[in-house]
Amino acid sequence: MIHKNISKHVFLLNSLTDGDTVTILLKLGNKASILSSIYMGRGMECPPPKFKEIVDYAKINNHALVLGSDVNAHSTAWGSVRFDPEGTTRGEALLDKIIQEDLHISNVNNAITFDNGRWENVIDLTITNNSAVDSIREWQTIKGACRSDHVPITFVMGDMDGRDIRTFQNIKKTNWGQYRDIAISEMEKSKTLNSEINTMEELEEATKTITEIMITA
Repeated sequence: MIHKNISKHVFLLNSLTDGDTVTILLKLGNKASILSSIYMGRGMECPPPKFKEIVDYAKINNHALVLGSDVNAHSTAWGSVRFDPEGTTRGEALLDKIIQEDLHISNVNNAITFDNGRWENVIDLTITNNSAVDSIREWQTIKGACRSDHVPITFVMGDMDGRDIRTFQNIKKTNWGQYRDIAISEMEKSKTLNSEINTMEELEEATKTITEIMITA
C-alpha cells in the first residue's frame, strides 16, 4: 500500500518484479531509492536470482536500497533462535551474499519476527545497502498488530539531518577469528555443554545455550 501523498513519486520496476517480488523506485526531489519486498520460499534458491538483480540495479544507478524479505533462513547473524538443516543452509548462503555485496541487516535487538503461538524465530529481514543504511531509524516490530504469524515491522526512512546516528550490524567488519575464539571459550566453560545429554529437555537446553553464546560472542 502506498500513501496517496507520495503515489505520484512511486514507479513500479516491472523488470525487478515477479510473483514473489515487488520492486518500486521512489523519487523525492533529487533522491531516488529502491524499495523491494521479496519472498524467499523454502525449496527455492536462497537468495533467488532476483535478489542480485535488485542489488545490482541499485548499485549501477547509485540508488539507496531497502529490501524487506521473509527469508525462511536461519542464522545467529540476525538472531535466529531455532534452526533446522535447510534453514541453516539457506542462512549460510544468504549471509555469504550479504557480505559479498557489502549489504547490511537493519533489524534491531534480534527482535522476533515470526510467532505462530508454538515457536518464535527471526526470519524476516530488512536489508540495506551503504546508501540507505543510515536512513533507517525507529526500526521496530509490533506484536499483536495483526493476525499473521509474521510480526509487522515498521521503520522511518529519512536523511541524517537533525538526529543521532544509530548503530547497525555491519557483518563485513566482524572479526570472525575473535568471534570464534570467544564462542569456543564460552562453550568450554559451560556446564550444560560439558555434561552428558540423555533427554530431549537436556538437548533443548544445550541448543539454547549454544544459541545464546553465538549471539553474545
